[in-house]
Amino acid sequence: MLSTNSHPETTSMRSIDVAQKVFEEHGDFIRKTIQFRLGNGQEAEDLFQDMFLFLVSKPLPEDVRNVPSFLYRVITTRVIDKFRHETRVKNLIGRYAQEKERANGESIKHSLIEIAVEEKSEKMFELVQKNLSKNEALAITLRYKHNLDISQTADKMRIKPRSVSRYLSVGIRKLRCIVKGNCEENL
Repeated sequence: MLSTNSHPETTSMRSIDVAQKVFEEHGDFIRKTIQFRLGNGQEAEDLFQDMFLFLVSKPLPEDVRNVPSFLYRVITTRVIDKFRHETRVKNLIGRYAQEKERANGESIKHSLIEIAVEEKSEKMFELVQKNLSKNEALAITLRYKHNLDISQTADKMRIKPRSVSRYLSVGIRKLRCIVKGNCEENL
């Protein structure tokens, strides 16, 4: 017949009682040590709760003479383990993202840069339409937005290539002036 001391529920209750006693006596020390190592965030609160569960599952050894020192070592080890785990997870996610990027053939960063460039170029072409003459705006739009060369732009506009070059030159000079904010009235 089993004695009541070896019954699993009794052992479990004893572990909880021991952990509770440790937390009653050293709870402030445990919390301050965790906050020192992690700060006052949610991670610190999670580790504080985990420490109780740790002490329930692995009660203090009976030969421990300096409980705060033992607790400090346990907390330090758990914080180090936490950071190692986070580093491993970040590295795995990074490798996964690199593989995913290779598989897709296009990086997220590249896509974001393209979007930003596209938004800026749209704003620039809005500036062109608002501030330049009709022919200057059309020449710049055909040449730079639609990537036509000067002769193709001239064909579309039904003018000479030399006139396109002139519209481009004047239009770009006006845009530089507008962007820099030092326009002269005689442009």
